[in-house]
Amino acid sequence: MLTNCEEDITLDNLEKLLKIEFEKTGKEKGEKYQSLILDIDEIELTDLFDIVCRNEEFSFFSSLPAENKSVLAAGIAEYFSSEEKKQRALVAWREKTFSLLKRNDNTGDIPLIFGYEQFPLKREDNSIWSDFHFSEWILPRFIFIRENGKSRLIYNYQQGGNWGEHFKWIKKILTGNKKEINAKQPYLEKISDPMIQKSDWKKSMDKILKEIQDEAASKVVLSRFSQYRQKNIDISAALGKLQKDYPECHTFAISRNSSIFFGATPETLLSSSGGRIYTDALAGSAPRGKNREEEERIEDELRNSEKILNEHYYVREFIKSTLTQNSVRQISIEGPFTKKLKNIQHLHSPVRGIINGSETALSIAGKLHPTPAVCGLPRENSLEILSAAESYSRGLYSGMIGWLTADDTSLFSVAIRSALLKGEKLFIFAGCGIVAGSDADKEFEESELKMDPILNSIGV
Repeated sequence: MLTNCEEDITLDNLEKLLKIEFEKTGKEKGEKYQSLILDIDEIELTDLFDIVCRNEEFSFFSSLPAENKSVLAAGIAEYFSSEEKKQRALVAWREKTFSLLKRNDNTGDIPLIFGYEQFPLKREDNSIWSDFHFSEWILPRFIFIRENGKSRLIYNYQQGGNWGEHFKWIKKILTGNKKEINAKQPYLEKISDPMIQKSDWKKSMDKILKEIQDEAASKVVLSRFSQYRQKNIDISAALGKLQKDYPECHTFAISRNSSIFFGATPETLLSSSGGRIYTDALAGSAPRGKNREEEERIEDELRNSEKILNEHYYVREFIKSTLTQNSVRQISIEGPFTKKLKNIQHLHSPVRGIINGSETALSIAGKLHPTPAVCGLPRENSLEILSAAESYSRGLYSGMIGWLTADDTSLFSVAIRSALLKGEKLFIFAGCGIVAGSDADKEFEESELKMDPILNSIGV
């Protein structure tokens, strides 16, 4: 049930409101969950994320600064999890979950399911990702939405519950205090040796280039991470900094038990609204110039490099082919254009289409992931090559993260430009597309450049 409250909500009248709602819904039969929607005072969701991380086993922050919209979900009402890719089971769970919710015309545009799927290459040693499942999707207990200066709270609760307990829980969240952070500067001490990393990188690249020369693949995306000991990292401040510095990106954070995975990704895997879909072909990178002349020279090289154009068109063709095979019609591709971020620029081709038949945005996103932009081409060959070339588990790095609504509006992103905060350690990830002609030193430098947004957001 949707409740629009015209009066200002205070904790006193909220308690009264909950009692009325629970008495009303307790008499209804059928649906398992009700949704209570409240207009609340404007609230900073990055600070609230810090609070819910300490009170809930799952929380998900998503922000599109360019659209002035952010969402925070936390708690678990219903969930789907698996330790391998189970696309059909996930889509079936989505349908079942929406069937449990009392629906009306006002709920269609509200993000209701949030989740992630890891990069599909698992290792025996998966310890740094031990707090996460391979795939997990949640109908949360509550959702905060901040959009164009207005804030709402959506609270999903079970019929027949105890309204007093629900009120105590909402009060705890709304009156919680942001954790006091040590006034000292954030501290990072690099654990991984840069020289060893670079040596290993070259060895891995040699293997990949040999496979490309033997035509086992046309492109393979090699990744790495840097590991740090950390103290005093303020995750709320880091998210705020990422939103400010990269407004055209999707800033995100997922907290699960004692781990937080966060970042600001420029790559949209799939977004949908009203049956129309949008996705990015994002591949081919170069640094920003220090002045106008250098910027124009670098951009010209980016747009005319045969190596980079080949890398980009592999991604475009894969996306077009996958969409065509999955009942998407009226596919259009523009570009490539240059997508400029604060410290890096990419070749970017927007792809649009219309969903046809029985497919959903969730099912199509699952078939697109992982794209050649983070894996390689052909996909299965690239995964096999990476199993030998990479010595660690990527986990959520380059995985799929996102949310969806009951009317199939959605946002799914590729989780790059990201890091994992686990206890006293921080892991920062980056990858580069390797094609014939790639240079190991230049690709390593590019991977360092792609780690800068996380380091700068922390304040070191």
